[in-house]
Amino acid sequence: MHVTPSPHILVVDDEPFILELLQEVLSLHGYQVTTAGTLAEAQKAIQQQPFDLVLSDVFLPDSQKTALPHELDANSLYAGIPVIFMTGYQPPPRRSTTQVLIKPFSVENLLRAIQQEVSNPKH
Repeated sequence: MHVTPSPHILVVDDEPFILELLQEVLSLHGYQVTTAGTLAEAQKAIQQQPFDLVLSDVFLPDSQKTALPHELDANSLYAGIPVIFMTGYQPPPRRSTTQVLIKPFSVENLLRAIQQEVSNPKH
């Protein structure tokens, strides 16, 4: 019997409560989850293991305000990894092919966005 591994998601947010909440929700829905509180931690995690998706807050303490989308585009570590941004600010910074979830968002909307990204063959 062949078992397909569940998608592995890297969740990046500087708020520990958000990281804990997203880790619990996503784990309960069958996803493997790794968390990072900074862009530097996220980069280290990506160097150590592959991810199927990055779910990241736009504003991180070490990413020069709204520069995170541009940093991800410029960093070869993220090439081919779909990214969903989370933000409480409007209008959110956008990468051309990135979904943006406006905080607060529902678990249903989060799971729908993740499913679209991990099942999309263009990545």
